[in-house]
Amino acid sequence: MNRIEVEVASKGLYVLRYFLSIAVSLTTAFFIAPPQENSKLIFLLAAAPGYLIFEQLTKKLYVGKMIIEMNKEGLQFIWIKQFIFHNKQNISLQWSEISEHSYDGSSHLDQFVLKLKSGKKMKFFFRFMEEGFMDFYHNMQELTGAISQVDDSVHISRTVGFFETEFGKWLVFGFGVLILGTCGFALKVRNWNEINWFGFVVLLIMGLAMVIPKIKHIVRKCG
Repeated sequence: MNRIEVEVASKGLYVLRYFLSIAVSLTTAFFIAPPQENSKLIFLLAAAPGYLIFEQLTKKLYVGKMIIEMNKEGLQFIWIKQFIFHNKQNISLQWSEISEHSYDGSSHLDQFVLKLKSGKKMKFFFRFMEEGFMDFYHNMQELTGAISQVDDSVHISRTVGFFETEFGKWLVFGFGVLILGTCGFALKVRNWNEINWFGFVVLLIMGLAMVIPKIKHIVRKCG
C-alpha cells in the first residue's frame, strides 16, 4: 500500500481570501500613505504589508490536511483536518469506478481530478507544489496500468488539459506579462485620481499569479 499526507485547499475560500486581502491592503495603504500626499511607489509599498500579513493570518482557514491511500483495490481519501465551515466525509473509490485522471501543477492551486464512470468529477486542490504527491501520482499511473492488464473492468486514461501543455503554460505566462506591462503603463501615464485602485491591484496580483508559477517551474528545472 502507498500513502501520502497532503495539504489541500478550498478553491472557494481561496478566491474569497484573495479579494479580502486586496481590500485590506488598499485600506491599510490609504491610512498609512494617502495617495494624494505620497508617490505611487510609496503607496504600493504601503499596501504590500497589509496584503502579506492578512494572507499569513488567514492561510489556515482555507487549507486542510488529508491522507491519500492507494492499494490494489483503489483509492481512499481520509480527512485529518478540514477547512473552516466544511464537514466532508472520507472517500473510498474502487479502480473500476474511475475512468480518467489528471494532474495540473501549473497554477497556484495545483489540481488533481478524477472522473468517475458515473459521470461525476472529483477535484482536489493543493495550495503548494507537493513534490511528494508527484511521486505518488506516478506510482498510481504505474499501478493502474499493471492492474488493467489483468482486470478488464479497470481501464483508466490520463487526460491532459490545454493549460498543462507547454504552449498553454507559455500562453498564460505571456498574458500575465501583458497585464503587468499594462499596469506599469497606467502608473506612468495616468494621474492618481484617474486610477481605479481596487481594479489596479486586482490586475497586478492576477498578472503576478500568471507569471510566478512559470518562473518557479523554470527555477526548479535549472536547480
